Amino acid sequence: MPLLNDLAGWLGTGLRWAVLGVVFTQHPVGLAFGLTLGLVLGLTSFSDGGPVVARYLMLLIVTRGRLPWRLGRFLRWCHADAGLLRTAGIACQFRHRELQDHLAATSLP
Repeated sequence: MPLLNDLAGWLGTGLRWAVLGVVFTQHPVGLAFGLTLGLVLGLTSFSDGGPVVARYLMLLIVTRGRLPWRLGRFLRWCHADAGLLRTAGIACQFRHRELQDHLAATSLP
């Protein structure tokens, strides 16, 4: 659901910039410029267009030193190569209960 909300935010940002591009430039290039600028700003802004990026960066900053910087690549390795994780629906689970217990017992407070 958060990704659908983010997509709606990107589309809203794109439409706002498209309207502003047409209003201020008064020619057909304004629409293309506005849509392009809206797409770029929507994918990179932290305010209302790209909260996924903001959430991911905040996760990395908060968990610095406890999680690897390339979290997606690490989780892919754990799942595909090492066989430590399995997918169950949209969630990832540890394959071995002992590993989960060990990591939970040795975690920092």
